[in-house]
Amino acid sequence: HISWFAFWDKSTSLPEFVYLGPTARLLDCKIGNYTRIKPGCVLKHVEIGKFCSVANNVMIGLGQHPTNLLSTNSIFYKPGVRKDFAKSIDFEEEKNIHIGHDVWIGNGAVIMDGINIGNGAIIASRAVVTKDVPPFSIVAGIPAKVIRYRFKQEIINYLEETEWWNFSEQKIIKILPIFTDTNLSIEKLKKSFEK
Repeated sequence: HISWFAFWDKSTSLPEFVYLGPTARLLDCKIGNYTRIKPGCVLKHVEIGKFCSVANNVMIGLGQHPTNLLSTNSIFYKPGVRKDFAKSIDFEEEKNIHIGHDVWIGNGAVIMDGINIGNGAIIASRAVVTKDVPPFSIVAGIPAKVIRYRFKQEIINYLEETEWWNFSEQKIIKILPIFTDTNLSIEKLKKSFEK
């Protein structure tokens, strides 16, 4: 399920079960199984876990500029249009980003360089993520802030401990009803996962 109009470079790793929408661009990325990346996304230096959903026009890893110099223009520290202007400085323009498993990133969200997003997190549409996101939290706004958690801490701890996203396909098929249960409890999870 990869669009003819998607682009990825040689340093990007794609699994067998992945969806890449038209005009999605991936540079130096590692994508987990069952992850969907919708049209118009740009991802650079990102590792994304399994079962993630990335909505349209999401931007992840856009690079950064130093803010403590007279000018933020890269012409002064990186050879470009005028090589004679550039003086090398100690600055990391692009940092790796890690996105856990089962993360949902809403339409038009922006995730800055060097960010870690925990398993099960939800990034609201148009959010700008400037700091790490805890597991199973829902963040929104500019800059993104935690507005609540998806589950009680007991359930979050159990999900992190069991790592259901690493279950075999056979086990997932056995426990399919738990994925559509609208009234989750720790008891139901344990009963289902222990099958």
